[in-house]
Amino acid sequence: MTDTTELVESLNRRLLSAATVVSEARLTVERGNFVNLSGLEAEADAICKELAKIPSGEGEGLKSALVGLADDLDRLTGALAAAHKKLAKEIGALGNRRRAAKAYFLGRSQD
Repeated sequence: MTDTTELVESLNRRLLSAATVVSEARLTVERGNFVNLSGLEAEADAICKELAKIPSGEGEGLKSALVGLADDLDRLTGALAAAHKKLAKEIGALGNRRRAAKAYFLGRSQD
């Protein structure tokens, strides 16, 4: 087995592992929980550096894993955007309740 073949196989495993992390992160966000993606960012950087080492035309075997990871990242982005929108709405509602409570208590103190 050549060094390039070993590199491609290693990268394929790492890409599939990253896709699993992204899918699990999406499910976590959809359940309303927070996720820390800093480890994923570091792994993505490392993968990109390794991808650059593959000679042109010899990384075709990675196409499926790369497309899958990109799709998973798109779904995670959608889940994060939906969670952000929901949180912003909840924060807005909380602000409205606080203003209403403040107005109520200020009005009562003037009686």
